[in-house]
Amino acid sequence: MHGGDADRGASVGSEIFYASSAYVDALAALDPYWATFQGVSGHERETSNFAPEGVQATAALNRQMVRKLRTSSPQSDPDRVARDVLLHHLEMELAAFDAGDWQSDLNVICSPLQSFCDVFDVMATDTVEDWEAQRDRLWALPKAIGQYRSALEIGILNGQVAAQRQAIACAQQCAVRSRHFSRRSPGTDQLPASLLAEHDQAAASAGAAYSDFGEWLSTEYRTRSRTDDGVGVERYVREASKFIGMTIDPRETYYWGLEQVHDVWSDMKSVAAEIDNSLSLREVIDVLDTDPTRAVHGTQELAEFLQRHLDSMLLLMDGMHFDIDPRARHIEVRFTPSGGSPAQHYTPPSEDWTRPGRYCYPMRNHTSFPRWSELTIAHHEGVPGHHLQVTASMAASSRLSRFQRLYFNSGHGEGWAVYAERLCHDLGLLKTPEYVLGWLREQLLRAVRVVVDIGMHCGEELNIGVPFDAPAAAGAPWGADSAFAYARHYLGQGFDMRCEIDRYLGWPGQAISYTIGEREWLGARGDAQRSLGASFDLKAFHTAALGLGAMGLAQLRPEILRALISQTS
Repeated sequence: MHGGDADRGASVGSEIFYASSAYVDALAALDPYWATFQGVSGHERETSNFAPEGVQATAALNRQMVRKLRTSSPQSDPDRVARDVLLHHLEMELAAFDAGDWQSDLNVICSPLQSFCDVFDVMATDTVEDWEAQRDRLWALPKAIGQYRSALEIGILNGQVAAQRQAIACAQQCAVRSRHFSRRSPGTDQLPASLLAEHDQAAASAGAAYSDFGEWLSTEYRTRSRTDDGVGVERYVREASKFIGMTIDPRETYYWGLEQVHDVWSDMKSVAAEIDNSLSLREVIDVLDTDPTRAVHGTQELAEFLQRHLDSMLLLMDGMHFDIDPRARHIEVRFTPSGGSPAQHYTPPSEDWTRPGRYCYPMRNHTSFPRWSELTIAHHEGVPGHHLQVTASMAASSRLSRFQRLYFNSGHGEGWAVYAERLCHDLGLLKTPEYVLGWLREQLLRAVRVVVDIGMHCGEELNIGVPFDAPAAAGAPWGADSAFAYARHYLGQGFDMRCEIDRYLGWPGQAISYTIGEREWLGARGDAQRSLGASFDLKAFHTAALGLGAMGLAQLRPEILRALISQTS
């Protein structure tokens, strides 16, 4: 159940809020995977249709909703914001559809290929009915994969194909993840033997179909894919606008990114000297990574370390810097199975709050986890990052439409999470220079992303080469290898940069959303401080800002300032 009308935001009583709720129901029916990821119940046994007719049906729904919103008359500020947020999202989705992007929707991080696996990680496994839903969805997966393949085949015919690099890497994912479907959770021995047998048969069928799809990618699709990785300035600007909700000048943003890299690198050297001034920055990092006394050991100890820290952060933040809804005063640390999503991530509570917010940590072959590099990611994905941002929207049922409570804009969300990392530093919560260095290294990664992402996709058209401060690739044209050399020069061995580079090339414009988003959040706070003067209050800023829900960055500053002035007047 989704809850009553009041819980859907209908208490505002407006046509726009009712239409938003109806849109969520219609989209969930067309895209059941999206529904599961967002916690919208009722579609757990179904699969999304990525075939041309499925994509076109979603586009038709979006066009219908755009027409309705353009003729609507907002009755209040919440109405106006709800309309503008949904309208901008739909217009970006339709621009991508009209450009035919769905015909080449294949990348290593966020395409239908990953959703086929990742959706099972967020499905409930508590009851017999839950496992029956998993079984049914597994049985349907070969058909869903076939539908997705038909869309990619249309792309081949139309000359709209993904890059060869993405095809090869995705084929490798299929080989690894094909075993992902057969896993069982603890306690499944209590289920009926017949259901377990059916589940295992369905999992074997799903795994075989996934593996066969990978073989098709590595042979037929790879030979038809394009050899160039970058998408060029025009598409890059369009893609970035979709992710961040504002239009950027790629050249200006590129050089701004270079400045950020240089500034953070300098700060890291200073903090490293506080730790041990007899060692270089890279030597200090090596000590922090290898000293067993500075690490937690084993996944159980890591889970306990992270859970204790996030629990303490919730207690610390609530009432002092945030008003946290009682339903959000818990976050679950959960390790995801090997073969699933390779990066730490956050999954939101379900609409009815029966599924908690989760900080998901991928299982790896590591047995030792350096503490200095763990806290900032926990702040980003958990508290005060995504968990507080997402749950604040979910709890605002009287002010936000149902779509707003489920919506995630990368510039807004990732920008908030990076802002939250900095907030922990500014509040003095990073108690040692080691933890400060961990935060700065994440800042460095986000700044490097801006330079590398724009360089690889737009460098040739903008006539910019790799900066001369990266000796291994200085002055070379941008490409995967030179980007790797540049990133490795600054980031060393701390990140799997080959996978990172593949991600940026397959997801143009998303990588810049972190640092640019943080810039806009800091700008919004600065605007509020200048406007309100002595009456500015940090907790009130957070309450007003998060209470507005997700939106594009172009809307962020004026809407927050409007909300704050309204509160204080």
